Amino acid sequence: MKGRLLRLPFVLYQIMKKVNYLVLVSLIAILLFSTGAKIEKSKNTYFTIAGDKYKVDLKNSKISWNIKTSRGANNGELRIKSGNVVEEKNRVKSAEILMDMTAIVIRSIPPGIVNMKAVTILNTESFFDVGKFPTAMIEITKTTPKQSNTFEVNGFLTIKGRRQPIRFTMEGGFSDGHFEGTTKNIVVNRTLYDIRYTTNGDAAEKELETRVEDAIDDSFIIDVFLVADKE
Repeated sequence: MKGRLLRLPFVLYQIMKKVNYLVLVSLIAILLFSTGAKIEKSKNTYFTIAGDKYKVDLKNSKISWNIKTSRGANNGELRIKSGNVVEEKNRVKSAEILMDMTAIVIRSIPPGIVNMKAVTILNTESFFDVGKFPTAMIEITKTTPKQSNTFEVNGFLTIKGRRQPIRFTMEGGFSDGHFEGTTKNIVVNRTLYDIRYTTNGDAAEKELETRVEDAIDDSFIIDVFLVADKE
């Protein structure tokens, strides 16, 4: 009995050593899996923490537009003012793209007086009313994978303060802190955003209003090429 009592402190010491060892192992595991740093999985594949933000590359990203008229198609570009893409589990969780409507570009009309007049018309209240609404926005609020490097996008487009739902397909993805995505043929119904030629004049002006509206399609097309890099 006395021998057992003498061995008790030693046994307790061994148990405490094992307990401390388990605690130490647990603490190391917690630290490893709770860190916000990237953990390399292989040479070119990474686990990334949810909610990584990517900043849109304004120089290399591009938004173009195209609209049909009775005299042919007109096309041009919209300048991106700022934007970000949020990644979650190697897919787009959300995104915001702010467009500078004061810098509308028309490519289908050669540079010169006619081009300048056309841009001025687009800036008026009848069309984009850029004096009151200098920016427009594309929002991505949900994405659904369709196949490799292709996903369906749900979101909103805001023009002239009017926020309407949009849906389109985008191709692209993430690689080593870099994102590229391309989408074509986003159909925008301009009447939903009050983009229409209107006059407050006499009958002759009203007749002109009707002719102008009849000559322009109710919808125009937006194509987006988006480049973003992790902040």
